[in-house]
Amino acid sequence: MIPVINGTFTEFAARGLHNGLVLLGDKQTHSYWDHITGECVHGDLKGQQLAFTDFDLLYTTVAGALITFPQAQLAPSDGLPTRGRFMKWVSRFYHAVLGNWLPPYFTKTLDPQEDLRRDRMDIGLGLWTTGTHRYYPMDVLKAQAEGILDTLDGKTVFVFYNTQTKAPDAFYIEAQAVQKQGDCYLFDTGVFFENGALCHPQGHPMTIQRPQQMFTRWYGFAYTFPNCDIYGGASL
Repeated sequence: MIPVINGTFTEFAARGLHNGLVLLGDKQTHSYWDHITGECVHGDLKGQQLAFTDFDLLYTTVAGALITFPQAQLAPSDGLPTRGRFMKWVSRFYHAVLGNWLPPYFTKTLDPQEDLRRDRMDIGLGLWTTGTHRYYPMDVLKAQAEGILDTLDGKTVFVFYNTQTKAPDAFYIEAQAVQKQGDCYLFDTGVFFENGALCHPQGHPMTIQRPQQMFTRWYGFAYTFPNCDIYGGASL
């Protein structure tokens, strides 16, 4: 999202939780904003909408980033402060003992009308447009190693689990079939996706166009987009 309100660059910061999700607050009007949709949900600017940038923020690994951007530089970190290291250790301990869970200060903000079609902490890729909100469970994506060609508002979208970056991804493509050959996805048009790049049959890179997407827990996507689609009707 672009942090510009009425033509003015505006500072935002995390200001609270709602339905277990972070609410952003702008420092000028102290209004509250949905960090996924960019909509102002409370305050003087309620109903206003932040614009989205065309730049894609994708989950990846260092190895995956270097495949896509070989000249990328690694920014060193001074590490977490003592409190941060302690909380990281506590989080790992609880996850090891209790599995995936939401802390009480998250769960107490959840609306009682929870969508139980998937487990609360199920993880997957959520895609959304003006007219469609669809969730692709991770177990479904991993089970279909060749990826999924789906239709989103009349446009073909390719959804897959990228084994190189260890995260799901989706982009628009003009194709009717796809084959996986090693780490390469070859479409019936001759276009192929490999090493983080979409290329013409001759090997020249193409511009990748992606729908709005989020690697997310089920509860987060379902609360943000009530009655959303689940790919293949994959309810638990």
